[in-house]
Amino acid sequence: MLFPGEKLPAKKANFFARKMTDSEISEKYINGEIRIVTEQARYPLDSIQTMKGVKLQLGPEYQRRGRWNNEKKSRLIESFIMNIPVPPVFLYEYELAHFEVMDGKQRLSTIRDFYSDKFKLEGLEYWPELEGRSYSNLPDTVRSGIDRRYISAIILLYETARSDIQRSKDLKQLVFERINTGGVELSHQESRNALYGGPMNDLCMRLSENQKFMSMWGVTIGDKNEEPSENYKDMTNVELVLRFFAMRQRKRFAAVYLRDYLDDYLDSANRFDVKVLDALENLFVSTMDTLYEVFEEKAFWTFRKSSNAKTTLTSRPSLLMYEPLSFVFGKHYTIHEDIVNNRKIVKSALHKVIEKNSEKFKGRLSNTNYIFERIDILESALLSSLGK
Repeated sequence: MLFPGEKLPAKKANFFARKMTDSEISEKYINGEIRIVTEQARYPLDSIQTMKGVKLQLGPEYQRRGRWNNEKKSRLIESFIMNIPVPPVFLYEYELAHFEVMDGKQRLSTIRDFYSDKFKLEGLEYWPELEGRSYSNLPDTVRSGIDRRYISAIILLYETARSDIQRSKDLKQLVFERINTGGVELSHQESRNALYGGPMNDLCMRLSENQKFMSMWGVTIGDKNEEPSENYKDMTNVELVLRFFAMRQRKRFAAVYLRDYLDDYLDSANRFDVKVLDALENLFVSTMDTLYEVFEEKAFWTFRKSSNAKTTLTSRPSLLMYEPLSFVFGKHYTIHEDIVNNRKIVKSALHKVIEKNSEKFKGRLSNTNYIFERIDILESALLSSLGK
């Protein structure tokens, strides 16, 4: 079932850190094994657009997702107009005068877009008189007032990394995760994206925007007037792709807590050969294509019994259906054509067996044993419907 080179190594034993003496702790602190060196800066808003002599990278791989609509952007500009304090942005100096934005991407992007007349103000609470105006169309006094505002920055200096290891992205990602714990809590997948960047993480990010997959999960990316769906903003859709791949070896690590398993899987899978990654990508795309051909956008809906004992489809996708169904279809990728050619029979058979076993597809039954019991039920029904 696994592709050559896909099998994960046996899980390494976890050892507690050796207890250190006070003198050893003091020595570690004095040596400053990870000593963050920072400085503070203030940038005039009208300098953000050009940043002369400074290279600013707005989207490093560990940044969280999120797109602000025009109203949210306008509220930030309104804060500057009113001189309301705005939280500082965090920058990492990876070369002299070359910065990555660790936190504050949306604020800086909004300032740049505003000064480039890329959006007009809307949804203002205290300055409705400025509705529909872009930067260049503001009264001179207001525009000059905005130009005098500053945004503060805390810079993680290049000198922080005193060795090649400390110059690695691990240090930046560590700081990124810590500075975000004081604001909106990171989702598990946002943390993984910050801590385990690599080829498999990139693959999951790319496949999370597969059109058929998004349709079956109700994922929307959004546009300038509409915010993306929550399952896009918090990277739930990326975790769903990761779960598809990780389920292929879940049985071997059934005793490992799911979050730890997904962390370990992603960390290990980032070292897969490119041929393995290509094979997994093709498998995911083919599986989502087949599922959509059979069920359309209702692939991961499950059944629920109402008070009158009537069983009906729910109107939203569920992990309880996604994990076992995508696993079964992925496992039998060699018969996808046969499944599509007999999609009406397959759909009917699977819906009947799900309805018959609706008690086994309840949310409280979420441990690994129940997942594989559901897999067995669906796999048996699939193969029987095709006479296999």
